[in-house]
Amino acid sequence: IRMEMAEFEKSLSEVYTSQGRYSKAIYNLKNSLKTALQIDASALQRDIYKMLAENYEKQGNTKIAYDFLNRHYVLKDSLINEENQKQLSNLKKQYEIEKKERELEFLQQETALGQNRLYTYGFGTGLILLLVIIWLLLTRYRSQSHGHEVLLRKNEEIAYQNEQLTHLNEDLLEFSELVTRDLQGPLANIQDVCKR
Repeated sequence: IRMEMAEFEKSLSEVYTSQGRYSKAIYNLKNSLKTALQIDASALQRDIYKMLAENYEKQGNTKIAYDFLNRHYVLKDSLINEENQKQLSNLKKQYEIEKKERELEFLQQETALGQNRLYTYGFGTGLILLLVIIWLLLTRYRSQSHGHEVLLRKNEEIAYQNEQLTHLNEDLLEFSELVTRDLQGPLANIQDVCKR
């Protein structure tokens, strides 16, 4: 029932987000996250972190948004790694089962037919299949890591651009203050002339 409550709070926050009520959405997401942490619902935590990052970003609070986005990617990577480990373990078990089946088949055929080649071909095929699967898993992991690195670089670029904009705003403020001070004297003289 706690899982349903956490999912309900998450769904409610989606409605608030779509309405532009980001503070309400964040409040519900934090309540949902608290429950998700208590019941150890990792997939729900991952989704909530991402939604919190989006809502904070829409509020203009990029620092907190960045923190939640990092938490999202760390948890996402952790879940993917767990899933990959399970898949690899299952593949290993499947491979061991297939290997034993091939050995039994080989012995039966060797006794009945005296053929040794069938075992060699079966074992070679299994090994190639295992290598192909491992290669596919490694390729998938690398592509996900690359995407994460690209995101980090983009975040660094955004931070640099924000810093540049801050400096430009400061320069513009100094310029406007200087112009205001420089124009006060001549304007006062013009007012004195007009009063006479």
